[in-house]
Amino acid sequence: MATTSTPPPKTEPPAGSAGGTGSTSLDKYFHITERGSTVRTELVAGVATFLTMAYILFVNPAILGTIKDHTGVGLPFDQVLTV
Repeated sequence: MATTSTPPPKTEPPAGSAGGTGSTSLDKYFHITERGSTVRTELVAGVATFLTMAYILFVNPAILGTIKDHTGVGLPFDQVLTV
């Protein structure tokens, strides 16, 4: 004897819950809550990514500028940053 069960219906978090409102234009456009995230989480992740990339813009030239070629000449920071 086999029994079948139906999956529980999907429920949206209430509008005032801490999990996100679900009524923001960002959420409507990107379907953030439908994908299991919140607008706040996505914004924090975006800011963290931006800050990481901004940090790398200055760290890479500093590292590359310390390397000398076979004649002992290194690249100036401003030139490496520009390239």
